[in-house]
Amino acid sequence: MRAVAARFGRLDILVNNAGVTVVAAIDDADVDLPALDRQHDVNYHGVVAAISVLGEGGRIVTIGSGVGTRVGFGGMTDYTATKAAARRSDSGAAVVDRAVPREDVCDPRPQPQAPTRL
Repeated sequence: MRAVAARFGRLDILVNNAGVTVVAAIDDADVDLPALDRQHDVNYHGVVAAISVLGEGGRIVTIGSGVGTRVGFGGMTDYTATKAAARRSDSGAAVVDRAVPREDVCDPRPQPQAPTRL
């Protein structure tokens, strides 16, 4: 991101819409760790890197499915954690750190809920 900003100037609008999904149980001993690293890099670290080069007067638009607020079904815990972290990072930039205008656009359709275990 810094190389892009150095070449083209500041980042004026950050649209958080990228996502990589690795479906695996949180306790899966055979999970593909490089795939999880890529998921974290795209879903979270990419957002943080972009925020770091957001120019004065820049805006953040977060487009998501709402999965950053809940785990919809089994195997999505790690993915949900990365999306929640990205949402908190951009809202922190908006509210606390830099007073960046921010829009949060989530899919209004109901999301599937995981069955509750008693």
